[in-house]
Amino acid sequence: MSGIVGVISKSQKRNISDVNKSLDLMNHRGPDGREVKCGDWGIIGANFLNVSSEYRLSIAEHEETGTLLVLDGTILNSNDLGNSLKSSGFFLKNENPPEIMLALYVHCGIEAFDKIIGHASLVIIDAKNHKVFLVRDYCGVRPLYYQFSEESLFFASEIKSILPLSQVSATLNHDALVDYLTFQHSLDDKTLFSGVKKVMPGCYVEWDYLFDQTPSVKNYWDLRFEPDFNHTEIYFIDKTRCLIDDSVRLNLGGVDQIGAYLSGGLDSSTVVSFTQRMKNSVRLRTFCGKYTESKDYDESEYARCVADSIGSIHHEIIPPYAEFPELIKDIIYLMDEPQAGPGVFGQYIVAREASQYVKIALSGEGGDEVFLGYAKYLVAYLEECLRGAIFETANHNKFVVTLQSIVENLPLLQSYTGMLQKFWKDGLFDPKEKRYFDLCNRLREIDGIVCPDVFDGSYNVEDAFLNIFTANNIRSHVNMMSRFDLFGGLQGVLQVDDRTSMAHGIQNRIPLLDHRLVNLIASVPPKMKFLGGKQKYLMRRAIDGIVPEKVTSRKDKMGFPLPLNEWFAGPLRDFVFDTLMSRKALERGIFTRSGVSKLLETHERYGRALWGFLNLELWFQTFIDR
Repeated sequence: MSGIVGVISKSQKRNISDVNKSLDLMNHRGPDGREVKCGDWGIIGANFLNVSSEYRLSIAEHEETGTLLVLDGTILNSNDLGNSLKSSGFFLKNENPPEIMLALYVHCGIEAFDKIIGHASLVIIDAKNHKVFLVRDYCGVRPLYYQFSEESLFFASEIKSILPLSQVSATLNHDALVDYLTFQHSLDDKTLFSGVKKVMPGCYVEWDYLFDQTPSVKNYWDLRFEPDFNHTEIYFIDKTRCLIDDSVRLNLGGVDQIGAYLSGGLDSSTVVSFTQRMKNSVRLRTFCGKYTESKDYDESEYARCVADSIGSIHHEIIPPYAEFPELIKDIIYLMDEPQAGPGVFGQYIVAREASQYVKIALSGEGGDEVFLGYAKYLVAYLEECLRGAIFETANHNKFVVTLQSIVENLPLLQSYTGMLQKFWKDGLFDPKEKRYFDLCNRLREIDGIVCPDVFDGSYNVEDAFLNIFTANNIRSHVNMMSRFDLFGGLQGVLQVDDRTSMAHGIQNRIPLLDHRLVNLIASVPPKMKFLGGKQKYLMRRAIDGIVPEKVTSRKDKMGFPLPLNEWFAGPLRDFVFDTLMSRKALERGIFTRSGVSKLLETHERYGRALWGFLNLELWFQTFIDR
């Protein structure tokens, strides 16, 4: 695990002290060591977090070619890759993951990237061929950002470490702001910082720093939804179970201290149940956050059920509202930019507790996107079924469930009547692509609150959405939704997971985002994996008998919600009011005084509008006003 910083430049020179200052801003990503290397091409440095006693991480260097490699993350199949290299005649001095990946790159070039099992961002400096590669893992678990300006490429694991190195003042990316107001995450490679981009999942940035004017972005992996009609449902169930089992097994390899975040939902319960089967007599530590304001914010009974069934050492943590005003400012700084929902506060507190016991924590992120667990998928298909039944087109598309088959799963929407009322208020039976935009669009919550000039017409967020949503010629609507969420909203969730864990020196590992498993589920015919609109149908079949029935039969879904309504209307009201109604906040021209004032009085339960504005203003204070 590392915090990576570097600059490759044709003209500008940076000294080692500049890189060390940027590394200082990411000490939390690697408190166990630091290394900096430089050459005619520039400087690269890394902080290291050692989670295994078997080896210490470092920047790997190939003696013959001078090629350098540093990685942030985990290469789960490094032993197998190392054995394969040795059988081909390669000598490996230390046999640690960076050295193995470097040898693999020297052996087969960029084809090395798609031989990885695991989640790691890589930076490779190939001085012999005057090239640099910035590589992001398949699903985007490990972060990596870059900025190109004045013939220089700056890169880092966190944005805050790029800014002082590039010596470019932080300014707002207006298009990303519109994305955030619409989705509470940015689309594609945008960030809220003008000029700073994300390396996208499954992609690498390549730059020949002698001959190329600018870097290029390429895919080494993409998720292809090509249905496999040659196998049975039983085959896919067995294969799913085997891949979850193998992913968990690999994630446990070479680990000294390990725990797991356990919410009581299906995904985290699956991960910990499979984990304990692997650990046998060694008791796993599990960590669960809960709130005591209401049962609506507490699913700890399900977490305890799972913990009791596997015999884990279970910890329950109650995040205190009194810490919110100060900690949320620290969290915004750690996050670099606001992403996803209010669960970040609770996750930060839970990770803080977990860090007293473990260096690695498993989580169940990605299960909703991969296995189709969101209620909005069912809502979208319910409308498609109604369309098919009314216009008699249901039998014309074998990927659409019928109205008859979806009925038995509709009780899952009992707690989503508010969503249904808003969704069907207008636009019924519009094109399905536009309807999914409507489902994801949060602008309705803030209608009349955002200043009109924010949407000045220079950027059309719906067009940007449609370009992503309709890419790759995917035929099935549910696969289109899944792909958009995997490379959209999930990226914000993963950023929360990464930052809250790394803030406390914990490496997070996410077995359900093993790309082999993701590829498999993408190949399952939609009618099979979304049978009758049943959420996570295939996953439920695969874990039957392994995860307690009390969890697998749940019809409610929480997602670690913060009791915003109670806190913002009660003990935190003054903090929120003072932040959003300050002269500086109102002068930004993003939201209106009357709109925010009304929102403070009528804040909707589970609504995220107020949360989004609060985070955005704190981000401005933290990064732009400095």
